[in-house]
Amino acid sequence: KGTMKKMAPNKFRQEQDMMGQKMIQVFDGEQGYMMQGGNKTPLPPQAIAQFKESKIIEAFGFDASKYTSVEETDIDGVKYYVLAENGNKSYFNKETGLLYKSITQQAEMTILNYVEVDGMKFPSKMKTLAQGQNLEMEFSNIEVNKNVTEADFK
Repeated sequence: KGTMKKMAPNKFRQEQDMMGQKMIQVFDGEQGYMMQGGNKTPLPPQAIAQFKESKIIEAFGFDASKYTSVEETDIDGVKYYVLAENGNKSYFNKETGLLYKSITQQAEMTILNYVEVDGMKFPSKMKTLAQGQNLEMEFSNIEVNKNVTEADFK
């Protein structure tokens, strides 16, 4: 169970309850922290750099000019465009244009389902493989522009 809040241009807060433990990750646009088991630690420089590059809606963060190659592939009978850049790969469904999978040096994330909210499609179920561990997240409720304030990112 968890909550994710975002605010333009790149502020982010995520709270998750996993096996009775609350995990919080916050980025205020310049710096951030992680909290787990009551221990608060600053985000490492690499994570801060990634958050600074992120967009409120991830699909807006894809800059086609940065990709060094575009290929086509077929996974389980579905056709995808595969965009590659610096060892990272992004798989977009050829028919819908939606992001299906993202592979980076740190993790592999697969979007299993999208839901439409206020005319926009959002990932509602994702599977991530990172550091040898599988994590599946499912959002039961996605709201746009509801109860998000600057205080959420402190």
